[in-house]
Amino acid sequence: MIKSIQFRNMLFLIGLTLALFAIHSVVLAQDDKPFESPLKKGAKALQFKIISDFSLDFFEGTAISAKYHLSPSRSIRVGLSFGGTYEDKTDIDRTTNSYSSYEEVKTVTNDTKTTSYSIDFLGHYTFYSNPKDRVNFFVGVGPHLGFAKEDSDLNSEYLTERTGESIDTSWVYHANEDDNIDSWEIGISSIIGLELLATQSIGFVAEYGILFDYVWGNENEYYYSEYPYLDWHRNTDDSKSTTFKLSSNGVKLGLAIYF
Repeated sequence: MIKSIQFRNMLFLIGLTLALFAIHSVVLAQDDKPFESPLKKGAKALQFKIISDFSLDFFEGTAISAKYHLSPSRSIRVGLSFGGTYEDKTDIDRTTNSYSSYEEVKTVTNDTKTTSYSIDFLGHYTFYSNPKDRVNFFVGVGPHLGFAKEDSDLNSEYLTERTGESIDTSWVYHANEDDNIDSWEIGISSIIGLELLATQSIGFVAEYGILFDYVWGNENEYYYSEYPYLDWHRNTDDSKSTTFKLSSNGVKLGLAIYF
């Protein structure tokens, strides 16, 4: 399944690349006026990513993805992403076992509440090879900052009921587990790509990016349970982790709209 998705994505990238060069050829053939590049000092652009169903999304961030030209050959790009989720669900699992003198029914009710949110920032200082031409190779480097937090609260109830000729009893105990995870990332992002300027206000972008980050995080787990006729059982586990991570943003195809 994964190989099939990767193969379809590769076909999409190849097809879109060929389409971009075809558009470029048509524009060149029909354009009798001298081309005026939008890559100028003070030029601004919003950047959008072209995804597999040919819809648009922000290029470097879900909240904003934009660039500003300090000169025709140099620009600053910024991307900001943030998101969050909240989930509240209840699962009930019931099992029945029959024995010679009684029947036992076990019911487990799990109530889970999960809250998570994250924020991610990318910045690039980029250099363009031929700012006056339609086709430009570019490279860029800049900071990457990220933060993510997830809090999970699981409340469980275990109910056991036994019924039979000489027995009719039940008992219940509860358990709770809290899991809190914080994660930070700081590092360097580098990109290399190609921008094809179709008009004075539209450019098509293809680029590849690599991230090198220092990642550290904290995890706090707190578990307690109540057994019949026994005291509460509590357990706390705190852990910290640090690592270096090298990752890729993959190949992105996008659209730059200048204004």
